[in-house]
Amino acid sequence: MHNIMDEHILSIVRSCSRDEQSYQTLKQIVNILQGERDHYRKYMDLLERAVRNDYEAIMITEASFEGSDPVIAFVNEGFSRMTGFGREEVAGLTPRILHGKKTDQSVLHQMRQKLMDGESFFGETVTYRRDGTEFVNQWDVHPLKDQGGEITHWVSYQQDVTQQRALEQHYNSRKREWDNLSEELRNITALLDSEGRLLEATPAFRDLIQSGSGELEHLRFQDLLFDSGRSRISDLFDEVKKFGAQGLEFNLTLITSQNKRVEVSACASMIRRDGEARIHIRFRNSGLRQRVDELLQAARHRSLKLNGRPTAV
Repeated sequence: MHNIMDEHILSIVRSCSRDEQSYQTLKQIVNILQGERDHYRKYMDLLERAVRNDYEAIMITEASFEGSDPVIAFVNEGFSRMTGFGREEVAGLTPRILHGKKTDQSVLHQMRQKLMDGESFFGETVTYRRDGTEFVNQWDVHPLKDQGGEITHWVSYQQDVTQQRALEQHYNSRKREWDNLSEELRNITALLDSEGRLLEATPAFRDLIQSGSGELEHLRFQDLLFDSGRSRISDLFDEVKKFGAQGLEFNLTLITSQNKRVEVSACASMIRRDGEARIHIRFRNSGLRQRVDELLQAARHRSLKLNGRPTAV
C-alpha cells in the first residue's frame, strides 16, 4: 500500500519538477516527510497500545473555550468502538456530541473550571453513543503544554464504567437490605416482670406482632402465644429463673394482632432492673430465613446477569 502511494506521489513530484536536479531534491524531501509520517504513525500506535489496558478511549481537544466548546483534534480507535462515532466523523466537532439529557451539567462545569485553571480533572457522568444509548463515561483529563509552557491541548482518557457502577449500586442496595435484616434480628426484644406482664418492647418486637405500643400495655406474654404454648409458659418462666443470666433457649409461636402465626426462637434470661428481677427475651424470627434465602438468590442472579453469565431459569 505504501509503495503504491509512494510511486504515485513521486509521479506527481516528477511532473512538477523543472529538471532532474529539482526532481532529486524534491524526492529527498518527500522521503524525509514520509519517514517522519511513518515514525509518528508508529509512535501513535505505541501510545494507544500503552494505555489500552487502563482506558478504552482517548480524545484530544484544542485548548480553547472562547465562544464555544473546544474542538476535537484527535480520537483513537478505542473512542470509536466505545461511542460508535468514526474518527474522521468527529474531527472539528466538540465533545457535546456525547452529551444528552442525563449528562450532569455540574460535572461539566467543574471540569471546565479545572481546565481553564490549567489543572487536571477526574470525574464521570452519563454520556451517549452515536445510536443514542447511554453509558457512564469516566474521564481523566490533563493539559498538554508546548515548550514554552503554554497549554495547547487537553488529552482525555475515557472509560465506560457502566457495569462497574451497576455492580456498585447492586451491592449498596443489597447491603442496605442486609443491614436492615441485621438490625431487625438484633433488636427484637421484650422485658417482662416475674408474672409475665410486658414492661417494655422494642419497635422491632411490636412490628413482629403487628401491634402499637399502647396495645401492649397490661398484656401478659402468655396473651401473645398460640394456644399450645400458653399451658407451659409458667413452667418456662420457672426454668428461666433457674438459668438466670446464662439464658434459656426455646421455640414459640406468637400470634399477631391480625391473628397470624409467627414462628420464633427465643433466648430468655434473668436480669436486675431497679432492684427487681426481670425476664429479658431476645427473639429471632424464623420467617426471616426465607427472606434471607430469597435475598441470596436474588443477589446471585443479579451478579451473574451483570457479569454476562447465563442464569438458571
